[in-house]
Amino acid sequence: MKILLVEPKYAFEGCSSWIPIGKACLASVLRENRFQVKIIDRALKPCNDQEFVKVLKEYRPDIVGTGGMTIQFEDMKTVARLTRQLFKSKVLLVGGGVHLTVSPHDGLDDFDFVVVGEGEDTFLELCEAYRYSRQKTGDTFKNIAGLCFRSETGELFRTKQRDFINDLDRLPLPAYDLLSVQEYNDFLITGEKAISIMTGRGCPYDCQFCASPLLSKRKVRNFSVEYTLTLIEHLVKTYKCYNFRIMDDTFAISKDRVLEFCEQIKSRGLRLNMTCLTHVKTCDFEMFVKMKEAGFSIVGLGIESGNDRILKLVNKGTTTKDAASAISDVKKAGLMVEGLFMIGNIGESIDTIEDSIKFARRFNPPYRGLKRIGYNYFQFATPFPGSRFFVEASDYGEVISLNYADYSHRKPIFIPRGLTASTLVTLRKKALKKANSAFLPKKLKKINKWIHKIKNLTSVD
Repeated sequence: MKILLVEPKYAFEGCSSWIPIGKACLASVLRENRFQVKIIDRALKPCNDQEFVKVLKEYRPDIVGTGGMTIQFEDMKTVARLTRQLFKSKVLLVGGGVHLTVSPHDGLDDFDFVVVGEGEDTFLELCEAYRYSRQKTGDTFKNIAGLCFRSETGELFRTKQRDFINDLDRLPLPAYDLLSVQEYNDFLITGEKAISIMTGRGCPYDCQFCASPLLSKRKVRNFSVEYTLTLIEHLVKTYKCYNFRIMDDTFAISKDRVLEFCEQIKSRGLRLNMTCLTHVKTCDFEMFVKMKEAGFSIVGLGIESGNDRILKLVNKGTTTKDAASAISDVKKAGLMVEGLFMIGNIGESIDTIEDSIKFARRFNPPYRGLKRIGYNYFQFATPFPGSRFFVEASDYGEVISLNYADYSHRKPIFIPRGLTASTLVTLRKKALKKANSAFLPKKLKKINKWIHKIKNLTSVD
């Protein structure tokens, strides 16, 4: 039986830089259970509808599965529509991913089944049931946990909740070989081309703007260090790439695990360049020193705001003092900080946004002399489905678009009281520019100017 997994496009111009690790994990499980699997990534490079239909005609799948984030939802529907037009009811259409997990009813008009939650076991059981029954309705599927669908009478039916996979090591290595790994433009802020991996799932924190508390129930599950390093060694050997972006929500949640990971990297003689994202509360100088020794170069910190009142409103669980201390520890260890901030959260004003810009400039300056030591990124706070922000936004301002294609962090969707969309856009441009400009002493600027002048005089056409 043939299964086609489709990574949908993002609703903005350009292509995605991210390897769809979720699809690779699904594919490896299906392949291990004797299904023929193909992955199409419509977000990687331009893939118009005619080209996608051509793939459908050539591959002729029995099951088509797609899923993703809110910003991909419109293309998920397009994938379903094109498949249905070509094959009518001969193909089983399955939707899943983050958006349909928090809003499964959004997919019931387009898909035969919606997978709610972690997909590996649910999707496998659904595919196996369909392989043997070839039926889309009936009692066959009502005993599969983690599904949402319409019954023969058109009524909404949701099966019992699927338990999390506690032993993640039982999953085979993700099927990176079914992806065009070397075509992804995933570059670190230091310029190296990287491969994205995940070493764990979930986040224990309860931020108001994030859907993770609903998705992961604030539970963290990790792959073992042995599993993770087996994956890394496999990718190094296969793709000759030594740069890795760890995509976990909070990689450094367990200091002991991080220290073991770093020690194993050194003992295996791996020479890697890595970056990760972690929470301010997990920061520890000793741990960062070991990470530097093991090959880490960048640590991303979710700072969100340079104003303590805003941090409290969004339930970040941190203060600006915590964030400043974390940045200091990272930099003292010789690592670069990628500071992540939001513009236009609940309770924001021009003054609180200015506080964030000043905080970034003061505590995470991007240069020391001519050497780059940091980077600050500002995005628009967006009330995604599944977050408390989505529910509470109207208490603090106005949501100006309900079109999921706008939910990209690239334009203001939520406008706090007292602000306008144009003001937010202006402040974000200011933040990105001022928080990442080099503040060189006048003498150094003068020397730099003379260097460029001499280079121009001595250059040969």
